[in-house]
Amino acid sequence: MDQVIGKILIVDDDENFGEQLHAYFSKQRHRSAVAQNGKRALSLIARVEFDLILIDLNVSDPSAYEVIRTIRQKWSKEKLPIIAMASTYEYDSVRFVINIGASDWMTKPLVPALLQTRVNTWLRLTQRSTTREASGLFRLESLEPQTRTATHACPRCKTVVQPRAKNCTQCAFEPTRAGWLRIAQSEYQHLGQMLGERYFLDRWLGGGATASVYRARDRILKRSFAVKVVNNSEAKSEVSQTTIMDRTKAEISAMAQLQNPHVVKIYD
Repeated sequence: MDQVIGKILIVDDDENFGEQLHAYFSKQRHRSAVAQNGKRALSLIARVEFDLILIDLNVSDPSAYEVIRTIRQKWSKEKLPIIAMASTYEYDSVRFVINIGASDWMTKPLVPALLQTRVNTWLRLTQRSTTREASGLFRLESLEPQTRTATHACPRCKTVVQPRAKNCTQCAFEPTRAGWLRIAQSEYQHLGQMLGERYFLDRWLGGGATASVYRARDRILKRSFAVKVVNNSEAKSEVSQTTIMDRTKAEISAMAQLQNPHVVKIYD
């Protein structure tokens, strides 16, 4: 994996450790700064546009947890990743710090090769996200359902069909006397709709508590893709809309990093 250069903030109450990391990142051609307490860290973050933060959980004034919470009030995990550091690995601690806003966890003493990989990965995700937003490709918020262009679907394979069709072109199913499934009266509410005036959702593939996956025909590329539609209104009460959107964007960014013969390309 190619080296990615970025601006990194090191927050650690151990001055020697902070300076060692600073020297290490300088050799890796990164620009870095060191803060020994939460107050100094927040001051630097307000003035400098960092790409990544490494913070030791022993930091105080204010605590590392408060620093993480404060950062997340303004920046998402995708915009400003945070790697939490601690001398021990405890599952409950890891789960807690991830839940309040940390992006990753590393246990001290840090392994240089692993540190380089983690830092490079997060910087790559951050910069890819920035490029997408600047180019207008990352437009999750704008993909709102438009007027429905199909009204009926096959009850077997959940593919849109013409109301008078004699059989489904996808699975060859023939309708009963009652006719085809009416989409408006089904649980597949996005089926048959156009998203962002570009993606026509022509088949329901699966779903969960907060999202559904559809096969979509791209009007521009004339190809079919899988499209995940996040339904904020269906989210459980303890999961905020912001959290769902952050998770979705992080998932897409991670998918874009996959190098596998079964993954063709992440387009949008």
